[in-house]
Amino acid sequence: MIDGKKILAVIPARGGSKGIKNKNIIKLQGKHLIGYTIDVCAESSYIDEYIVSTDSENIKEVSELYGAKVPFLRPENLADDRAKSIDVVLHAVGEMEKRVGKYEIVILLQPTSPLRTAEDLDKAILDFLKSGAESLVSVCESEKSPIIMREIKEGRLTEIVNFRGNNTRRQELPTYYVFNGAIYINAVNMIKEKRCFVDEDTIPFIMDKSHSVDIDDEKDLIIAGYYLNRRKENQNEKR
Repeated sequence: MIDGKKILAVIPARGGSKGIKNKNIIKLQGKHLIGYTIDVCAESSYIDEYIVSTDSENIKEVSELYGAKVPFLRPENLADDRAKSIDVVLHAVGEMEKRVGKYEIVILLQPTSPLRTAEDLDKAILDFLKSGAESLVSVCESEKSPIIMREIKEGRLTEIVNFRGNNTRRQELPTYYVFNGAIYINAVNMIKEKRCFVDEDTIPFIMDKSHSVDIDDEKDLIIAGYYLNRRKENQNEKR
């Protein structure tokens, strides 16, 4: 609890996955993917309770090995790839309110973001509370600027972003950010009323690209492994 507010973290982990089979519990450097997110929750200074929301007995078993609670299994209507994350979180909040009582803040932490750290999470929580906002989402700098991207309409290249200055050097282009999928923080009242994580008043939490890999395919696993190795090397050098 912080500032008198109870915080619930929800780790959504559906059993079925299209890109990588059993993605949420695949091994990454000898550790189940979901284990990285569970460990971050355990290391956080501010999270009061963290749970895994899943429809899979296998994921439930693995999650419990890492110390996470799995107090319920998702109903069938939230178990397929059409289920929306907001509905999964609202269901989890509702189930926990029945068991434990009310929470003021809920955090969505996807298990496909293994490079986020407890420091990232705690700093995001502090930024959220300091801002007085009802929602925060983590972002990282976009690798490609939408200014140099084009759509093709009726056989012609069409700008996505109207930007004057085609001769501007790439280094002088504005900086754009993309959601990295690592952290979503919301006031519980907000998601109940608006049924969304992000609105026009959402504040950003900027993360380094090396903490922002979102596992979607085999290539992402290789990239995440590279950054984990680099992190270990840096830690060894500091000792």
